[in-house]
Amino acid sequence: MTTPVTRHCIRPDRLVITLSLWREEHLLSHPEDAGAVFTVEIPAKEFVGILEGIAAALDPS
Repeated sequence: MTTPVTRHCIRPDRLVITLSLWREEHLLSHPEDAGAVFTVEIPAKEFVGILEGIAAALDPS
């Protein structure tokens, strides 16, 4: 089993996340993803909105 690669970089207006898929179940179905590193960029304001939505959904009141 390979180890996951997850890193992030926060720029003033964007969040950059890199990751690799390592779960054996996924790689059996998608062998083309083995060893691939994916990069996602998201505007910082959008990411904050996502986190606020998660926090609101988890709020018991």
